[in-house]
Amino acid sequence: YDYFFKITDFILKNDSSSCFLILDEILKLGFESKHFITGLSEHFRNLLLCKDENVSKLIEVSDGIQSKYSKQSQKISNEITFNALDILNSFDINYNLSSNKRLHTEIVIAKLCRLKKKIVSKKRSEEKVKESQGNENKEGDSNSNEITQNEKEDTINKSETIVNKSTQKKNITKNTPDLNSILNGDLKTEDLKTED
Repeated sequence: YDYFFKITDFILKNDSSSCFLILDEILKLGFESKHFITGLSEHFRNLLLCKDENVSKLIEVSDGIQSKYSKQSQKISNEITFNALDILNSFDINYNLSSNKRLHTEIVIAKLCRLKKKIVSKKRSEEKVKESQGNENKEGDSNSNEITQNEKEDTINKSETIVNKSTQKKNITKNTPDLNSILNGDLKTEDLKTED
């Protein structure tokens, strides 16, 4: 059990070097890497079960080991535990296909050590995306306010233009003699002066 608690602590610290040294020590003691990884899978399962007091009763270990599991389970998130179990399960499935069992085991340990860092960077990326979306919404709101203000100004300008054209039309109509006046010779002197 001690090896599993140690290696889990190193995994949480992203310390792959120490994990590789522990693996080497275990392999030198004559254990197969498959048994080590299977035991590590069970260790992560137990950590997951210890998150819930009612379910932790399913773990068949002494009270001392049970308290170690409880302490370590508080340090590790469910997301890391689930991802670790997924990696370990894939390892177990592909173990017999591997021609270099030790390298296969070391790759699994390296992946486990990168888990916490990967999850933290994923969360940061998600936060940045949410933050940028929030900024875009704020900018969108101010842009829509600017558009609304611009639309109002355009409407006012169009109204002023229509009024000005209407006034000009009236002035032209006043100052322009009509055809009947010209034919009848009823032109006023005022109209003649404006034409010049």
